[in-house]
This record gives sequence, structure tokens and C-alpha cells, in this order.
Amino acid sequence: RARGDLGVDGDLELQPERDRHRHHEARQLGRRQRDQFFRRPTDDQQDRRRDAVPAADRGPDQHGRAQNHDQQQAELQFTGTLGERDRIDWTTGLFYFSSDSRAYNTTEFEGFAYSNSLQNFVANDLYGTDNKSVFLHVTYDFTERLGVSGGVRYTDETKEHTFDHFPAFPRRDLAFGDSRTDWKASVDFSLTDDVFLYAQAATGFTSESATPRIFTIGQLRSLAGEELVSFEIGSKLEFLDNRLRL
Repeated sequence: RARGDLGVDGDLELQPERDRHRHHEARQLGRRQRDQFFRRPTDDQQDRRRDAVPAADRGPDQHGRAQNHDQQQAELQFTGTLGERDRIDWTTGLFYFSSDSRAYNTTEFEGFAYSNSLQNFVANDLYGTDNKSVFLHVTYDFTERLGVSGGVRYTDETKEHTFDHFPAFPRRDLAFGDSRTDWKASVDFSLTDDVFLYAQAATGFTSESATPRIFTIGQLRSLAGEELVSFEIGSKLEFLDNRLRL
């Protein structure tokens, strides 16, 4: 097995802290849904977007709810070593994600009936997301204790939202998409066998989208995407014959 093989979690526990950290970096770069910097919107982010509704429109009675969700995900990953004394570890691969969702419900705005400010409707909304990515992560050991790591990821993502709220407003289709390249770089140093130090920087994004909680036609607008640059400095320490890890 190549030294860069991710192996199973039980194998990783037998490796030095430096190797565990690097394998974790490669996994993060490859598995977008678990990576802090290269990610699609998490459940928490989706919840915040669902709550991005004016306070006056919150709290309608909703009945007859039904939700359907179908999702496919696949990842192909290769790892290995290069160079004199296997100084270079590499991980590369492809990632694919696709999901389709349907949200159905009826509403009763009895509190607003006297003014006709909000109209009852039947919501039959559709949401679709497709993500295709390719990534590469490389580490190089200058010495047995000093090394650097770098990664790059290209992502192509599309989203489609269909809002059908009869008879409040006719069917509306919204489409979003973004493609970009992100990177991650780090340096690590094993001060001793039990003290591991590292610093890293990375970029990332979430693409443009829309809130799924639509009650008025004025809410049919996009939510801006997000971009970030993250910096991190840390250490991993082991004490008491590896029984305590900080």
C-alpha cells in the first residue's frame, strides 16, 4: 500500500500525529461536504436561509405538508508517493453530488383575511442542485520534522428553484450557478514526537441561492453567495504515553 493511502480509521490511529493531520487534510479537500473551506451549504446554513424572511411574514398556518428528497453522491480518489525516499505524498480525485427535492403545503392566513394582505395558496416547490469537482492535494517533506502541503480544487455548481404558489402568484423558475477554483496551503513542524505545530490558509465559497420560504412575490429574490479566506494556527499535543491528546 502506498504511504499516501488513507487506509481505515483504525490504521490511522497507529500513525504519527503528523501523518494523521495530513491524511485529515486530504480527506477534507476531497470530501466537500465535510470541509470547512470547500463546501456546499450545510444544514445550519440552509436553516438560516429558510429564516431569512421578513418578520411580518413569519408564522402562517401551514397544512397538508409533504416533502420528498432524492440524492446521489460519488467520489473517486487516488493516492500515492513520488520522489527520493517518498518525500512527496499526493491525493487526487473527482467528486459528484446531485439532489432533487419537492416541498408541498397549503396555507391559511386567517389573521390577515380581513385586509386581504396575504392570500392563501397551495405551494408545490422544487429544488435541484448539481456539483462537480476535481481536486489535488500534495505534501512535501523537507526533513523528517518539517513539511509543507498544498491543495487546489475546481468546483462547478448549478442550482434550480421552482416556486409554484397557486393562486398567489404564477410559477416562477430561478436558476443560479458558479464555478471557481479554491486553494489551501499549510506548513507543519514536529517539535518533538509528542508536539506537532501547523499553520494554514485557505479560500472557499458558497454559491448564490434563494430562501425556500416564499409567501409573497416580493420575496422572490436571490441570496448573495459568500467567499472567504481563512487562516489557522494550531498545535496537536500528546501526553501520558499517547493517552491524552490536546
